Amino acid sequence: STTPRLSDAALGLLNVTLAGAPCNSTPPLTEAEMRKEYMGCQNLPTALWYQKRPKTTNSRN
Repeated sequence: STTPRLSDAALGLLNVTLAGAPCNSTPPLTEAEMRKEYMGCQNLPTALWYQKRPKTTNSRN
């Protein structure tokens, strides 16, 4: 049996935006699906957002 590793989970972030919807899904999501399931589509992948986010000393971030 295989156990998911943190690196495996991080790979899934490459195609997911901050709102949760993949912008380049095939077939594309309809506007109704975007409103119901997500908060829209953004062109910034979550992984990139986290990578570029400034490091803070606040333990809540």
